Amino acid sequence: MGAAGHINRAETVEPTPETVRRTFRRETYRAIASGVLESASTTFLLLIAVRYFDCGQTVKGLIASGGSLGLILSPVVVTFVENRRTPVNIAASWVFAFGAAAFALIGMIPHVSVFLFGGILGLSCSTVAIPLVTQIYQRNY
Repeated sequence: MGAAGHINRAETVEPTPETVRRTFRRETYRAIASGVLESASTTFLLLIAVRYFDCGQTVKGLIASGGSLGLILSPVVVTFVENRRTPVNIAASWVFAFGAAAFALIGMIPHVSVFLFGGILGLSCSTVAIPLVTQIYQRNY
């Protein structure tokens, strides 16, 4: 991270104790939300697909692949963030907000197509941000 929080592999600045405490406190809140997303991806989205929408194997498979899609797309997102020189914490928060909006959308519009699109998008966002959060850990711990 550079002075404005951009990715910079040559930086070796030691974080202050206050930075470590603040990061840990905020990470605790993020971890709670992440735990909710993980249980939603592995349990509730597939349960809703089967019980409420009576989806077939293809839709269930696509929903289950949402997290993996995020991992595949993460190098693209990291490159985009680095090229735009966006602070990593800001980029990660936007990715998480976008995923939350996708999950909110599927809660508001009970249609199988919206459920499929929003579920895949929400799960992808929760995993595409992993390298960004890792960079925050590296800088602040």
